Amino acid sequence: MAPSSETRIPSTELTRVLTVASELQRQSEGAREESFSLAELEAAAREAGIDPRFVRAASRALLEEREARGDGLLGPDATWTAEESVRGSISDEDAHRLLAQLQTAVPISGGSVDSPADGVWRLADGGRATMQITCMGDEVNLAVVTDRKGLKVGLLGGGVATGVVVGFQLAAAAVFTLPMEMFEIFPLIATGGGVAGGLAGGATGVGIWRSMQRRWKRRVRNALDRAREQLASATGGPTHPRLSQPAAPTGAAPEGAAARGNPSEQDPDTPEDRP
Repeated sequence: MAPSSETRIPSTELTRVLTVASELQRQSEGAREESFSLAELEAAAREAGIDPRFVRAASRALLEEREARGDGLLGPDATWTAEESVRGSISDEDAHRLLAQLQTAVPISGGSVDSPADGVWRLADGGRATMQITCMGDEVNLAVVTDRKGLKVGLLGGGVATGVVVGFQLAAAAVFTLPMEMFEIFPLIATGGGVAGGLAGGATGVGIWRSMQRRWKRRVRNALDRAREQLASATGGPTHPRLSQPAAPTGAAPEGAAARGNPSEQDPDTPEDRP
C-alpha cells in the first residue's frame, strides 16, 4: 500500500528515509547532464578567491579543444558566431564607438553602423561579417557573426587544382624515365599522379584553412574580451560583469557619493557639527 500524507514514520527510520531520498535525487539528477554558464563559473571562482580571468582562459582553451575535435573532413565551418554579455546599459554614442573599435580590432573592412531597432546597433560588412550590440533590460550582449565561405572554398579548391597540376607534371616527368614500351601506360600514370596530387593539395588547403580559422577565432574572441572589459568598466562595474552585486535602488546615491558630492548638498546636521 502506498504511503499517504498521514503516514507516521518512526524516528528510528527517519535517517534511513532521508538517505534513500537523497540517493534517489542524486540518481535522478545524474541522468541529465548539468551545465553552468560562464557567468556562474566566474561568480563561483570569485567566491573561492580565484581570479575569474583564469576561469575564462581555461574555458576558452577547452572550447578551442572541443572545436578542433569537432572539425570535419573539410575543416571547421566557415560560418561562426562569438558572443559576450555584460550586466549594465550602453548609450547610443558608446555603442557606435565600441563597434568602431571592434571593427578595427578584428579587423573588418567597410560597413557602417545602423540601428534597426531600439537598443540594437549593427555593423555589417557585405554579408561577410556582422557585429551587433543588443541592450536588453540590464544586460548588454556583444556578438560577432562571420561567414568566410569564399575563403574556405578558395583555399580548398585552389589546393586541389594546384595539386592536380603538380601531380600530373610529376607523373609526366617520371614517364620519360621509363622504357619506351611502357609509354602505353602514360595515361594511367598521369591520371594517378593527378589524383594523388589533388588529394595532397586538398589536404594542404584544409590544413591552411584550419590554421587561419583558428587564428581568426582567437582574434575575434580577444577583441570581444577587450570590448567586454571596457564596457563593464564604463558601466561602473569591475573588470568582469557584476554578477552578484545588486542594483542600487532608484534614486539612491552610489556608495561614497556623499563624500564626492557638493558640500552644500550634504546634511549639515552631522554629529561633528552638533553642539
